[in-house]
Amino acid sequence: MAFNGYSLILHLISEASQNELPKMIRERQVDAVILGGVFQRSFVELIQKNGLPMILLDPKNTLENCHQVLIDNERGAFLMTQYLIEKGHRRIGFISGDLDRQSFKLRYRDTSRRSSGSG
Repeated sequence: MAFNGYSLILHLISEASQNELPKMIRERQVDAVILGGVFQRSFVELIQKNGLPMILLDPKNTLENCHQVLIDNERGAFLMTQYLIEKGHRRIGFISGDLDRQSFKLRYRDTSRRSSGSG
């Protein structure tokens, strides 16, 4: 990136600190924002109001007027489970975060269906 005149700033925030914009956004030290993880809708709306271009990576919920990059969670879970079954594994565990998150729910559903023999 640096060879092309770009830089990337990584900023980690906790859920508790999502009530205000990070300094790099407030002081316009960045030209755009990529949000990866679970964020409160109010935090995303705060960034939108600030006018910065923004992309959400695999968001918990879809949001209006916001560019999003979504992962094919069902296909990924299918391929992952199929691989394990082809290698002879029969008792497959699934460890995940909160199943309220759409991506986790889709992965679980397809893994469960496939490992039970119905997929």
